[in-house]
Amino acid sequence: MRKTFYRVLVAATCFVAFLPNAHAKEQKVRHVVMRYIFELLQDFRQGMSECESLAKRLKTELDEKQDEIMKKVEAMSKDYQSMSEEAKGKKEKEVQEMYMSLQSLQKEMQERVEAKQNKLLKPVQDRVLKSLENVSKREGIDYVFTKDEGYGAPVILYAATDLDISDLILKDLGVDVVKEKANLQKEKDAAKAKDKASKDKDSKANKPKPK
Repeated sequence: MRKTFYRVLVAATCFVAFLPNAHAKEQKVRHVVMRYIFELLQDFRQGMSECESLAKRLKTELDEKQDEIMKKVEAMSKDYQSMSEEAKGKKEKEVQEMYMSLQSLQKEMQERVEAKQNKLLKPVQDRVLKSLENVSKREGIDYVFTKDEGYGAPVILYAATDLDISDLILKDLGVDVVKEKANLQKEKDAAKAKDKASKDKDSKANKPKPK
């Protein structure tokens, strides 16, 4: 989900242009890495974590509902051939209603996740865009491109390092870049350790017991 939302978020801000001065002889062009900025914003990381937790919980509920329906369908199919045409029609209608209910539930859950994203992450996006505008006007920048690769955004194959104003955006947002980089690395390390512990636990649980 995280990669999907990054793709949507970056695509929404994939090209930000500020009209150059009509009398200017040269245009000042800079670029940013939007994912880098979002990852170093603590409120964005917290919001993303909440959205992922909600999506994971809803997916579990959806999977359980789907399994429940599959079991009912399997049970119905055992006696299907011996049923009368009228009984078959009723069972078919019942199965159809169950699948329609599942689709409705899936749509409802998707809307809940999107509402959560809009509530927690959209304000962060708006703040970043406003900050980008502030920095661009202050620095006299005419155009700003995103350098995020693989997110449906324009890709710059080469750019001098002094053209990247991502840190200026973060500074304008009041972010301690060094501190947040360290925090981000800690969170990644913790997530990696948790994932490893979970895999080790599953591996031990699935290991055949000696006879």
